[in-house]
Amino acid sequence: MANENKATTVAKYTANDVVAIKGVSLEEQETTVQMSRTEDVAHVWTSNNVSVTKIKKLMERAPDQWKLVKISTNAAGEPVGYFFECPKKLVSFRTPRVYDENDKAAIVARLASGRVKNDADNEDDE
Repeated sequence: MANENKATTVAKYTANDVVAIKGVSLEEQETTVQMSRTEDVAHVWTSNNVSVTKIKKLMERAPDQWKLVKISTNAAGEPVGYFFECPKKLVSFRTPRVYDENDKAAIVARLASGRVKNDADNEDDE
């Protein structure tokens, strides 16, 4: 089929090869993570631009950890999805952190004192 997605493989991709995906509806954008119990590598496929942006930033910060393996393209050669690999230990499942009012007040106080210290340090530099 002419419109069937095809995956292209290049020897070495960089974060610069990751661009926003166009023409994929919000309902069709998805991310799949595959991890085998016997491997140390996680395989991530995504057509979700939010995930694409996050993983691109991870590639820029840790190029030795996050690898772009393949780019899925449409018939016109435009990207419609990306295949990434990373160490399995970088994938986590978490619950949201819940803060009570005392925790929130302590965080606000720490941030405020940090700002005061930062402002004082900047004045000393002038």
